[in-house]
Amino acid sequence: MKFGLLTYRKEEKNIGDYIQSIAAKRYLPTVDKYISREGLKLYNDENIAVILNGWFLHDPKQWPPSEKITPFFTSLHITPPAYNSFLSESSIAYMKKFEPIGCRDLVTLNLLKNKGVEAFFSGCLTLTLNKEDFHSGKKHDVILNDILFNWKVSFLLKSEASWFRKLLFLPFYLLRSLYRKYLILKIIPKDIRKRSENATNELKSYQQSDVQKFQIAEEMLEKIANSNLVITSRIHVALPCLAFGTPVVFINNNLNGERFKGIVDLFNCVDIKEYKRSNIDWNNVINKKTYQDLRTKLISRCTDFISNLDDDN
Repeated sequence: MKFGLLTYRKEEKNIGDYIQSIAAKRYLPTVDKYISREGLKLYNDENIAVILNGWFLHDPKQWPPSEKITPFFTSLHITPPAYNSFLSESSIAYMKKFEPIGCRDLVTLNLLKNKGVEAFFSGCLTLTLNKEDFHSGKKHDVILNDILFNWKVSFLLKSEASWFRKLLFLPFYLLRSLYRKYLILKIIPKDIRKRSENATNELKSYQQSDVQKFQIAEEMLEKIANSNLVITSRIHVALPCLAFGTPVVFINNNLNGERFKGIVDLFNCVDIKEYKRSNIDWNNVINKKTYQDLRTKLISRCTDFISNLDDDN
């Protein structure tokens, strides 16, 4: 059996996807091909096994995958624009062939169970990363990862909206961004901020190759694996921190978002809109241990999948 590893759209600038592929890679005996997440249905080469984990899908027309792909479903998240494709009769019939389906969040879990698919909450595959794989000669104190990143401004500037519309909405989004930054700076104590350095999962350009993007993702993992504290708004930084034993605080203004259901229960969180309720001891952040059972089961299921393929051959 040949093995494939998921890659992503050329214009993808968030290395979070690549962090998820790095988590999958450690279970594969070899990586024989890169398989585009947005081209799963078009694949027409030799039979290949692929771990299908993470966020699905920018192009719902690419679902379900080619019959030449042997999938292993774990840590699956279905994004709302893809609901129609994933919950269609053909898709449900396809996934039932490979059940049980591991779901990254509770919303995805309930969607599939309501369609009669055997599914369970698996958590994210990034919970299984090993700190020993990311040695670094450089130690870091406090990392602020994308807590000041402006999603709305970034989305607006990248959108296909006319420049008139962009200029019309840009002042509103910028003002809201400044207020958000003000709240965040009130959340994090001054002495913690003084000890911190900034980091981002957002690439400056999408022109890098997949190899370069994987390298940048590995550098980010190396940084957070060797830090004393990470404060982030990225779930694919917060979850690896749990795996590494790095103290982490997740800050967001939408903790009730669909893709967070079940996940945010695994770590210390602060809702920007309710910062006065924060009870974080910033000088002694202790991670929750609830992720450990999920990690153990994820490792076991991924290992069994590869082992069973070997037995079949």
